[in-house]
Parts: sequence; structure tokens; C-alpha cells
Amino acid sequence: MSRHDAVIFDNDGVLIPPPGHDMLETVVSEVLERFDIPPQRDTKEPLLAGEYDSLKALATRHGVAPGVLWRERERICHERQAQAMGTDDRTPYDDLDALEHIGNGRPLGIVSNNQHQTIELLVKHFGLSDTFDTWYGAEPTIKGLQRRKPNSYYLEQAIDDLDASRPLYIGDSESDIRAAKAAGADVFFLRRQHRQNYHLSVTPDREIASLDEVLRYS
Repeated sequence: MSRHDAVIFDNDGVLIPPPGHDMLETVVSEVLERFDIPPQRDTKEPLLAGEYDSLKALATRHGVAPGVLWRERERICHERQAQAMGTDDRTPYDDLDALEHIGNGRPLGIVSNNQHQTIELLVKHFGLSDTFDTWYGAEPTIKGLQRRKPNSYYLEQAIDDLDASRPLYIGDSESDIRAAKAAGADVFFLRRQHRQNYHLSVTPDREIASLDEVLRYS
């Protein structure tokens, strides 16, 4: 019997390469300019990091509702990712064929900090609707922002959907590890090339180098 009765994956950096920082910088600059906010380091950071308190402070200083600012950020970010879907930079990793074996006899899910509309598009665009049983991205609202990892809200929703008592989460960031631990799930840290110099201050249950290793340890 498998050690885990469901496996849930982060998206960016696990299933598909993350959107480039340059793209996010461009999106954030465009959002700020639309609200006549100078695109400087201190004004960009709250929208890049997605941290509510700093976003609220920025919005208050410039007379904009935080939710309006964040929704515009998410709208443009989704548009840019949709345009890039299927290009060399936004094509699933080569080891995605391991999902067939990982999901043999147990359900699979996705939980991402990317917005839900983008995850829906990815699942449909790459023909993964029959591979995954449930998927969650964040709502493009302040509530959705506050529910992003390391908050375990969406991960707990996925675990409930899959009726899992021994879930495993595969992620590539510290926030993934923290969310999994808060949800009572085991967690594997996937150290792909873009994470070679990434330092963790929390400890996953296991570190792996590819999705091919998941079946061996789950």
C-alpha cells in the first residue's frame, strides 16, 4: 500500500517553470502607472511580494483601495501568462510523465499561489483535466491574497476534496513547506535548477531532484 493516499503539487517551479521575474516587474510597473503611482523599488515590492500589510500601506498612501490595486495586478499577470502559455518558457517540465505512475490508484491535486484562472488555463491547455482531480489557485481578491501560502487554506480545501488522510504535498519554496505542515501533510521539497542556491529555514520531510523520485518515497 502507498505511504500516501493523495499527492498534491505546487504549480510554478514544480509542474511548469515559474513566470520570470522580469515579467512580474513589467506587470507591477504597468499597474502602478495606471494608478499614477511612480514605479520605484519601494512601490513595486508590495505588489511583487504579495504581502497584505505593505500592500495596504501603499494603497492608502496613494488613495487607492487595496483590493482594486491587487485585482489589477492579478488581471494583467494572468493575461501575460496566458500569452506565454506553451512557449519555451512556459511549457511543463520533462518529468511530468511521472504523474501517470504517481497517480496510479490515488488522486492528484494542484495548489498554487498563482491565481485560479491561470491554473484552470494551464490544466486545460496542457490536457491535464483527467490527470488531476482537483486544483486551486488564489482568488484575485484581498481574501485570496490572504489565503495564499504559507496559509494552508487552499491546501486544506484540496485535501478535503481528495478525502485524504495521508496527503503528500510537493513544493519548491519555504511557504510550501509551512503550508503543508500547517495542513498536517507530509511535504517534499523539489530542488529544480532555479532553486539550486535556495536556502530553507524549515525542514521538509524529504528533498528530491525530480518528480521521478516521488513514487520511490511515497
